[in-house]
Amino acid sequence: MSSDRKLLYVGHTNPWGEMSGSGFSPRVCKELQDRGLLFGGIQPFDPSSRRYLTGKGYNGLPAKIGRKIRAKLSGNSGTRSVIVESERDGLLPEMLSQMEPGSPVFYHFHVPKLDPQYDLKRYLFQDLTPFEAQKFQAYGFENTTEEEAARVTADIKEVMHSDGIAGVFTFSTHAADMITRTYDYPREKVTALGCGPIRSYWHPEKMTEERFARAQILFVGRNWEKKAGDPVIDAFKEVQAKIPHATLCIVGPREQPESTRDVPGVKFYGRIEDDEVAALFAESSMHIMAPDCETWGIVYTEAANAGLPIVSVNSWALPDIVTDGVTGRLAPEKTADHLAEAMLDVLSDPARMVEMGHAAHEHVEKVLDWPHVIGRMMDRCWPELGANAPLLQGGKTGL
Repeated sequence: MSSDRKLLYVGHTNPWGEMSGSGFSPRVCKELQDRGLLFGGIQPFDPSSRRYLTGKGYNGLPAKIGRKIRAKLSGNSGTRSVIVESERDGLLPEMLSQMEPGSPVFYHFHVPKLDPQYDLKRYLFQDLTPFEAQKFQAYGFENTTEEEAARVTADIKEVMHSDGIAGVFTFSTHAADMITRTYDYPREKVTALGCGPIRSYWHPEKMTEERFARAQILFVGRNWEKKAGDPVIDAFKEVQAKIPHATLCIVGPREQPESTRDVPGVKFYGRIEDDEVAALFAESSMHIMAPDCETWGIVYTEAANAGLPIVSVNSWALPDIVTDGVTGRLAPEKTADHLAEAMLDVLSDPARMVEMGHAAHEHVEKVLDWPHVIGRMMDRCWPELGANAPLLQGGKTGL
């Protein structure tokens, strides 16, 4: 493999950490490493990132020590994520100076001012804009104003239009379109990568009408409010009025939400071990969540891979994951009535649910799974390799 075909992954957290980027970062690094395409994966303000070539044995600094070192290096309190401001920060000069000219650098949520001495192809990973983050008071923009979002947007736009930026990566086609509009950036230079499942729950032998006739509905999400739990529980009440044996299994929140208490058919599991989650995926009939802001949502990919029809709302990343009427249903709005209508439509025909489940799993295999994620990255960074990975379509073309 040519030495200029080595990518440096710069993470806002330790890229090798098991759940960095909800598991996206270590999986991407490992997939690139297996293909001989990884120069390294580093966290700029963590000195132990010098063990960057393979990530073996690298667990990062202990959290408390790491915060103190990063705070000292960055001049802040260490209470928020440290974002590199320049390619002269932290370990970046040491790493960038070792790379061959023309090599790619993947900045995960970093938008640094570029150092012109490095002849490198920089790619920025951005899955939403500061305006959207500020609107939802999330993703590091809690307690910020529109003016602050506008200032950060202007800074990002300046860097994005720099000569050294070769392109932008996002999770979804929705984000790719949003990046294009907000930063006046060429759409053809924005690539929606998607994200494969972190855990696999596929049990083809369980794809039976009996399983889906059970009407066991699964909700997997830690933040009940942000994942639209209350509209879901209200929709479930409407469903149960027509399908009395339906159940709703809730996984993720530490404490049972008040709105779910004393609701017949609700089974609250809280935070449980992976093997228990796997059992629920294997036995359930459908997955539902309908958040306001979902830049991807790996649990949807896992649900689809498990052969579960998915009910959600037609916004953000969901059209990349769910083909409406084929692998699940996407409600036009996040209201109890619309969600209940979609749920009842799916649950009304167990034979059709079997077909939906197989189609959902097939969509993961053919479009969303990790070889295709990495293929889309390769097609942008090294088009001469001819990965020819399928593009995400935002639900426009179906399967």
